[in-house]
Amino acid sequence: MKFSFSKNALINEISIAQEFTGRNAASALSSVSLIAENGELLIKAADRKMNFQARIPVDVQEEGTATVFCSRLMTILASLPDGDIEFEIQNSDNLNEAVIKHTTKKIRYKIRCRDEAVEIPEIEDAAFFDVPAKDFKEMILHTAYAVSTDEKRYFLNGVFFEKDDENLVLVATDSRRLALDERPIFGEVSDFSSIIVQPKILNIVAKHANDEGAISIAANDRIITFKFSNYVLSANLTDGTFPNYRRVIPENQPHKFIADFGEFSDAVKRINVMGDAGKMFFDITPGVLSVHANGEQGEAREEIPCEYADESITIAINPKYIEDALKVMDCGKIAFEFSEALRGITLRPEPAESYFNILMPMQQG
Repeated sequence: MKFSFSKNALINEISIAQEFTGRNAASALSSVSLIAENGELLIKAADRKMNFQARIPVDVQEEGTATVFCSRLMTILASLPDGDIEFEIQNSDNLNEAVIKHTTKKIRYKIRCRDEAVEIPEIEDAAFFDVPAKDFKEMILHTAYAVSTDEKRYFLNGVFFEKDDENLVLVATDSRRLALDERPIFGEVSDFSSIIVQPKILNIVAKHANDEGAISIAANDRIITFKFSNYVLSANLTDGTFPNYRRVIPENQPHKFIADFGEFSDAVKRINVMGDAGKMFFDITPGVLSVHANGEQGEAREEIPCEYADESITIAINPKYIEDALKVMDCGKIAFEFSEALRGITLRPEPAESYFNILMPMQQG
């Protein structure tokens, strides 16, 4: 096996492959396989739950396959000067070694190869459908942060995908908050079974997919696969039954205030400096919103104007839930809808967009 390539053409792909591998050199799950054939290099990496494939053009002098420690290969590539690099497999004492050298400078590395190649399961009996990349990335942003980290409730450790007519619905919840984004991007897709997708693969897709074009998605009862650019990413689905999230969405919230998003977000951040008790209070009165928190060392309060004309009320919320929701919002104004002090509140852009958050208030005492 022998091929040459531009350093910058490969280093980006290996850096992504690292997100799919472990850091233990003794483990096969820390490896990356390189398959040189037909003028291309196929790169494969996998852990127990996710898989990565990418193709880039290279100058293949001799076809073949090599499997090496991914982190070490990345370190070598990062240390080399820009320019063309040569990769060749040599056998020494019945051991295969990868020789990596710069074509114009006297720099040479040797790393031992593994015998076993990275194996990636193929998805079967599932048709791909396309979704606009920008929309899908935004849907991931608006939901994935809210998944539960409680491993005992593993069915909440992922983002729920559901088809509702022509709409794709993404939902995440940890039982104290819920994030939902729903958009009409299914088009002519007639059949799609509900699934639970781990957030790590979704965040990787959102990180590396361009906003332009489409992302192709296919899923069966075990695996979901994403195709975009020169990548094929896949992941095991989460077993279990996602709860009926629609029961959590309030049917009637007769009260709401509207505030400038920047003013509201800044106030929450400033007040949370003193919020080491893990509770933030919102005193809602006609025309004025007062945000305050008490900590062991003191208290903080800030008032901002708001559009509100109903009776005064105080609502207590976990400030982390508020801040997490605000981080993924991009709007000029924000709406805060509610019915009672201890019933779920809806946090959403004003005017309403495709996504919203449901937050459960806290006891005020």
